[in-house]
Amino acid sequence: MARFRAASGRHPGRRPLDSALGEWARALAAAKPGSALLHLCESSDEIALWIHSGMDLGSRLVIVTPDGHGTGALDDALGSDLRVTCHQQSPDEFLDDIRSHRFGLIVSDTVPRGPDRVRRIWEVLAPGGMLLIRMLDGEGAAPAPEALSAVDRLHDRDDAAVARNPGLENTVLATRLTPAPPATRRGGSRARREPGSVTALRPRT
Repeated sequence: MARFRAASGRHPGRRPLDSALGEWARALAAAKPGSALLHLCESSDEIALWIHSGMDLGSRLVIVTPDGHGTGALDDALGSDLRVTCHQQSPDEFLDDIRSHRFGLIVSDTVPRGPDRVRRIWEVLAPGGMLLIRMLDGEGAAPAPEALSAVDRLHDRDDAAVARNPGLENTVLATRLTPAPPATRRGGSRARREPGSVTALRPRT
């Protein structure tokens, strides 16, 4: 990890990552075996290494970074792993391109900018999938109130279970609830009995 940090050059907009947050990302990745995992990387490319360390052989990791910073270091660290793909693209453009895909885990290392991005992220999160949001802006500072409000709206969704950890960079973890199966009537079909029917009361032989 120290070698990766040196190689990434410590871009001014990429503040060092709290290792506890990295451990969370690794544990969540390990909890989604065989899944597609997505890292929306606008602040800390280091999170990708933590996610990668929790992946099983059947998982796939997609890393999206808008400015391409850190992709060289990521290629050196993960480039030989065919399970990993890096895209130099804005998160909004990427989310538009992959509307039909579903991810078991999405990690956004900054607060999504506005309710529209939060909605699009949620649309590509699979039922039972988890969304981890680092509640900082791209410069590592407290986000704007409107950005916080967009994330807070997850609490209003019927298909979301949301928890916040103020001690861990005010991190938010949301799980997309699996839809409940349609209700079914218990018991098998019963023979209809006409009122007063003698045969309806006849014991079975």
